[in-house]
Amino acid sequence: MRLRRDNWHTAGQRRARDLGALDTSSWDREWAMRLFQVPAALVGDVWRVAVHDDDGRCHGFVLTCPVVSCDQGVHAWHHGSKCPARRSRSNACALGDRAGMDSCWTWTGSAEAGTLTATPSLHSPLADGGCGFHGFLTNGVLA
Repeated sequence: MRLRRDNWHTAGQRRARDLGALDTSSWDREWAMRLFQVPAALVGDVWRVAVHDDDGRCHGFVLTCPVVSCDQGVHAWHHGSKCPARRSRSNACALGDRAGMDSCWTWTGSAEAGTLTATPSLHSPLADGGCGFHGFLTNGVLA
């Protein structure tokens, strides 16, 4: 696991482009050139995410998707928008002891030490525009 601090969105797009999952041929040349300013996301890369960073808390993480055909390259798991137990029309979680919290996931371990673990599972549903990945992050391994 490698903690990164650069632009996760661009790194994900670069990964998807390099793997042939994202067609950038119709992009404006200047925008497409931005992809080459950031190294591609690699499996094992992770970024901290703070949403509304007023309090400086980490609300979740962005992880490189292991699905080669993923046109996003990375997924952000930081608030209830991807939570299977979210309340309708809300980003707050509705899951048990996480109800009302900024993140539906409990994050333990350390990205720096390669021991980051998330519960419950991480899912990028096709119905929500994701790639269909569904797996677990346990001790720094996303599978």
